[in-house]
Amino acid sequence: EKGRIFLVMELVQGISLQEVLSLHGPITDEETICHILAQVVDALAHAHEKGIIHRDLKTGNIILSKRKDRPMHVKVLDFGLAKHKTDEAAKITMHGKTLGSPLYMSPEQCRGEEPTIQSDIYSLGVLAYELMTGIVPFIGETIPEIMAAHCDPDSKHVPLKEICPNLSGVDHLDRILSKALAKEAKHRFRRVTRFKQALEFWIEGVRKGAYPEERHFDAIIKDRHSIYQNINEHLRRSLEVTKLLLPIYGGHRQDMDLEDITLLLDPQKGNRTISTKSILISVSGIVLIVVSILIMIKTFTSF
Repeated sequence: EKGRIFLVMELVQGISLQEVLSLHGPITDEETICHILAQVVDALAHAHEKGIIHRDLKTGNIILSKRKDRPMHVKVLDFGLAKHKTDEAAKITMHGKTLGSPLYMSPEQCRGEEPTIQSDIYSLGVLAYELMTGIVPFIGETIPEIMAAHCDPDSKHVPLKEICPNLSGVDHLDRILSKALAKEAKHRFRRVTRFKQALEFWIEGVRKGAYPEERHFDAIIKDRHSIYQNINEHLRRSLEVTKLLLPIYGGHRQDMDLEDITLLLDPQKGNRTISTKSILISVSGIVLIVVSILIMIKTFTSF
């Protein structure tokens, strides 16, 4: 305006999650826990889709607001501020009431490495743990001690059931947090939405009073990369079997490529002559591949 550059920002009214925990202690209502965390995840997922990593997720950056006739609304603030230097005199206490970020830093951030999506997921795990227990999983008297606790593979968080045993499905929650708080980034959830899926499975079990489809939860917790490995292994085996069924050209067996498949579907497009018997055998091989793919897709999507 009048030659001056300015940025218009929303005035967010509410109270930070950090203040809520400080004033009222940990949140013990399962529906409220899920409601808050699900909205935090949605905000992170949207940012991650845009290639943005928060880098400084903590309870002080989560604002809770409530409007008339509307459920509690959660906002994630301070995107992009993680590179600001942390006040060395931050109030670090045994109860996790802090204005600094070291309590929420991922091991790779503590080591000075570039943060990734998994870094946000780790911080989300710390935040979720504090939400339910009122304390952070890793503490220390100094910032270096806290960072060392994050990085030490032998440093484990106290299980939820020892702090808040009355939480329904506490063992499932512990598995979710253990996955998010894995020391190695590759062992955490590959996407923040997987954290939400696990959370939704947990709350659904709380509502029903049972977890009849335990294998679904196991599939969510399981590293998705290994699921892809299983699919690839099945496809590899199917291709090996198909190669045994491929027609023999010129007295020797040839691998199937795109041209071979095109010829099988329309022999007139090529110069090779293929017998009806060979075509039937080859088509049966293709059918075998398709069936294998459909079976694996059905198995995968059932998770």
